[in-house]
Amino acid sequence: MRPRISVVMAAHNAATTLGQAVRSLDEGDEHDYEVVVVDDGSTDDTAAIAAALARRDERVRVVQLPANRGAGAARNAGLAVARGGYVAIHDADDICCGNRLKRQADWLDREPDWVISGQFRTIETSPALLSCGPTDPSGIRRRFQGGTMGLVHGASMFRSEYFARFGGYREQFRRSQDFDLLLRGALIVSMSSLPDVVLLYRGGPSPSLTQRARRHYWRHRVLESNFVLLDSSTPWPILARRCAVHLRSVKTSLSTTSAIQIHESHDEPQ
Repeated sequence: MRPRISVVMAAHNAATTLGQAVRSLDEGDEHDYEVVVVDDGSTDDTAAIAAALARRDERVRVVQLPANRGAGAARNAGLAVARGGYVAIHDADDICCGNRLKRQADWLDREPDWVISGQFRTIETSPALLSCGPTDPSGIRRRFQGGTMGLVHGASMFRSEYFARFGGYREQFRRSQDFDLLLRGALIVSMSSLPDVVLLYRGGPSPSLTQRARRHYWRHRVLESNFVLLDSSTPWPILARRCAVHLRSVKTSLSTTSAIQIHESHDEPQ
């Protein structure tokens, strides 16, 4: 029987957090879901823990990748076998809260949006950070028009048709695959966000100059790619300017960082 929701969870060396991430999904009022855990070539006990979770709960399904391919490729593998009418993205080190699954699925039942997200709060950081992005479709669209992320990808639920229409995560981008995925639909379909926290996110240390330079580089690549793909009549002048700004940021970062080799970096994708 087709579940209402498929939760796609990419997991790489997530042995210490995977169990909590999966269990947190069941703490709300929505129980008609499946969890597709994709072990992305982990070298720790992630695969064994995922298998144990699947034995205890038939809603948990495990996809095993033979080597680490990155979060985008892992999510694509999960999307390929997902059966739900709605698809929720949830990382293996995050915690679901705020009755997320039911509230988002109910929203998509009654509203025309193709994507519904929510806010996050960081844990294991001091002080805790709280997202406060736009919630209405016009505000989210303006963010994307300006070349920045309009909602929280890791707290997002999609209609499954979104991936059929716009494709999955483009693996040629080592970073910013989530931004690229959402940007492709940003001016074509409606997206909203709940004003409440639905995700507890394990925030890491502030990015180094090298990491920021790489992020700027890949964000520019995404903006450039989508600007070329869009119909020339589409009004994206703000995006065009943002694309140029990002390129200047990359050049500035490169001038102050030695031997970064951004485009050849083999760091794990986000």
